[in-house]
Amino acid sequence: MGNKDSKNKNSNEVEQLTLFGSPAAAKPKSQELKLKSKEAISSPPNQIRMSEGIPQLVLPTRWENLQPRIEGNKVSLHTVIRPISPAMAVVRNIIEYLRTTRGCQILIIRADTGSGKTTFLNTLPHYMQDVEFHIQTIDLQPLDEDQFGKALWNIRTNSNGINLVILEGREKPESISDKYIQVVLANINRFARTKKIPLLFVIPTTEEQVARSWCDHGTKVGDLIPEQKLYEGSRWYNFPGVPKDKYIEVAEETVRALNPPYTLYEFGVSSDEVKSWVDTAPTIGRFIEILANRISNIRAATTVPLAGKIEHVWIVFCAPELRHFDHTYLVLDGLCHDEKLRVSPTKLIPPDSKTSFAKSWRKSPQWARLVATVDYLDVRLINLPIITIVTAALTYGKEELIQSFKNTRLKDYKDEILKEMPGVNVDWEVQLAERRLQVQNARDSIGRTNLFLLLRGMPAEQQKGGKTESVKVLAQYLHLRQKANEAHLHYCLGCALKDLLQYHQFAGFIDVETEMPLIKGQTDPVPDITIYTGTDTYALEFHFFQKQFAPSEIQRYAVKDVIAKYMRALPHLNSILETINT
Repeated sequence: MGNKDSKNKNSNEVEQLTLFGSPAAAKPKSQELKLKSKEAISSPPNQIRMSEGIPQLVLPTRWENLQPRIEGNKVSLHTVIRPISPAMAVVRNIIEYLRTTRGCQILIIRADTGSGKTTFLNTLPHYMQDVEFHIQTIDLQPLDEDQFGKALWNIRTNSNGINLVILEGREKPESISDKYIQVVLANINRFARTKKIPLLFVIPTTEEQVARSWCDHGTKVGDLIPEQKLYEGSRWYNFPGVPKDKYIEVAEETVRALNPPYTLYEFGVSSDEVKSWVDTAPTIGRFIEILANRISNIRAATTVPLAGKIEHVWIVFCAPELRHFDHTYLVLDGLCHDEKLRVSPTKLIPPDSKTSFAKSWRKSPQWARLVATVDYLDVRLINLPIITIVTAALTYGKEELIQSFKNTRLKDYKDEILKEMPGVNVDWEVQLAERRLQVQNARDSIGRTNLFLLLRGMPAEQQKGGKTESVKVLAQYLHLRQKANEAHLHYCLGCALKDLLQYHQFAGFIDVETEMPLIKGQTDPVPDITIYTGTDTYALEFHFFQKQFAPSEIQRYAVKDVIAKYMRALPHLNSILETINT
């Protein structure tokens, strides 16, 4: 794309490839094609689709909902669940006692809702692999005093290992009476004496009053709760839960494990606001609920019906490959989600970046708007070899440009070449070009690029496998950048694309235009090249480098000069983004 202000706007010097122009010839005249009508590229009136600015998130807030998604997947489980070492030490102490006595004990665990009590108990086998656990759960909520005994005797026990039975569902004082507790304890005592196997009953609760009631009665029934055993002064164990300094880490890895290839921040919440929620969330469960609620609100605001064609904004980068031919591709690929080079917002603006630029974009709601825009516009970062640009220019370029190539020798760029390629040995008297190239040359060259692969819905790939630019191609590119303005380069590339898409009978292809406003009646945005099909509009923004570049240059250019421009300039997009509030 470059700096539009620096382009020569003289109509006699800037060529524009617009809709329904005459086919590009091998030796074109200087021309300015005007669009006669946009009727042919208008959308069918019934073409309406639901557009989602934020992906669908999978983030269960309770163990019962999380378990089915990671069951059998030990990698995911170890990624999203954190062992609570102090609590594990308590359980191990009881297990050693049960192994010795083959008796029964009851452990009362108290902690706030969402602290991870149930998750901790159900994942013990994964963190205490030397213990053979047989875990079952009895829901007390629907059971009265008489029904509990039947439910207890229906559980399956195993004479080997530790039988861990979780009694949940009556955690509030109003939901459980002293009589109910006494009946449950009596049944457990009778069951344990009959079975004569190691049994550990764990009763989680959120209320200290309930914990005290269980302990007061449990110490009087068969030593189910040993009176002499205390946990920091109390007979029940105050479960510490996940430490606050692990909240974000747990959330990030849970989202990554359940929603590949996305990270937490690609769902519209910024790293800065996530940090602020840690302080207000009393438990890890509550923290996850806050995240899920905020992301759901953003997604609801950005999931809307849209009429018209699907819009794509693809940013194309061109630079000499001076150390490794795939340098440009590898840098861009490192900023993308997948093999189709869909950009990752968190790689454009890293969560840990300390620059003022990054901090400004991570503010709410700006971050959510950036993420939604990247998704709406299918923003991609694409590499284009300089040889393709040179070939297009030598095929469709003005006659005076072709003549300048014929009149120039390699030696005219010897200093620049030796600076980048020291020690090369070539014939410095060789012309940069001997003749104008044929249309097939340009068509074949651009047909081998990742740009064409992606247009066809195919994955991008490395192109040359380690080879650097040839001396002649580098000289040609340097000459082209010196002699031709960017508008003319866009024109030549546009001609090559048009010929290519027509030659391959690209599905639904209508036409290509260059340097023309995307929206009728507006002066902005003006894509460098626009490809129209019956269902899609591809706005291509080009950026030409003289040398190889760093990722930071790509990040700033893509966000500041392209994405931000479309956020401002597309009315239908802007109206959606305005619905995203802090």
